[in-house]
Amino acid sequence: MEFEQIGVSPEDLSYRIARNAHSGTSFSPEERARQEQQAYYEDIKNVFNLFVDRITPDQQVLLLEEMTRYRKGNLSRRLDYLCGRSRIMSAMITGPSKFPTRRNEKHSRSYENKVQAFLDWKKKAIYRISKAFGLSGSAAISSDDKDAIEQLQAKIAALETKQARMKQINTLWKKGGSNPESLKDADLTDAERSEIINHMKYGDADRPYPTWFLTNNNGNIKRLKQRLQELQQRRTDATTETVIGSVTITDNVEDNRLQIFFPDRPSEEIRRCLKQNGFKWAPSIGAWQRMRNPAAVQRAKEIVNLCNEGGQAS
Repeated sequence: MEFEQIGVSPEDLSYRIARNAHSGTSFSPEERARQEQQAYYEDIKNVFNLFVDRITPDQQVLLLEEMTRYRKGNLSRRLDYLCGRSRIMSAMITGPSKFPTRRNEKHSRSYENKVQAFLDWKKKAIYRISKAFGLSGSAAISSDDKDAIEQLQAKIAALETKQARMKQINTLWKKGGSNPESLKDADLTDAERSEIINHMKYGDADRPYPTWFLTNNNGNIKRLKQRLQELQQRRTDATTETVIGSVTITDNVEDNRLQIFFPDRPSEEIRRCLKQNGFKWAPSIGAWQRMRNPAAVQRAKEIVNLCNEGGQAS
């Protein structure tokens, strides 16, 4: 399957909107507009490459559908925050005379919120696509890992340390009058220098770590803490079985799987529905299964009800 089948182009993202987004803050809004278009194109391509080599041939149609949905959602949200950015001005561009500081701060906060909303949506969208194919990122912490709780605790601690470090760097920057020399005593790592350059040179940030970046990191901390709590709670769960008609749904705590046992081979429609929702056939136990979570239980019940309504024929 080739990326060209997705039908995406940098020009999908309006050049006019992208240019207007930077006209009040950049001396080269035309160049920034082209960068925004290319960033959109590369984003879609990167997500496509994330999945294309990890799926089976019969899942290619599903990938095309998922990528079309992702492209549309990505584009609409990018245009939304770019429109919001067009209301932000820089005194270096417009001139300091009667500069509307308070109004500009309000527009900046609104823009940062929209960027954060886009980033949050993107994470959820990629996660949903991954789950649809029964995949998990190699860098992700799997709930199947015996030391998943310990891994999460370590990752949370690292993010909390990074949050404190970013605040420290921002404080030094502010105390130094926004002078790059003020960061000499910060003993920056190469990774920190790279992040700061990206934010201030290419992202038009007014500080080493902009608000949205801190908010995003803090959001990750909260998300991981919630997941940690869920995993700790699961240790007290017990395996249960739900019988709907002639089909048994097993919430298997020991194997960390939600399993569906059909009395006979389900119809092609049901099998397609199972695959689209992340269920895989496990011949060793004679069940369709996926990792357990509340969403899996709900989808399993919906599929079984559909089966009992007439999709059971082999």
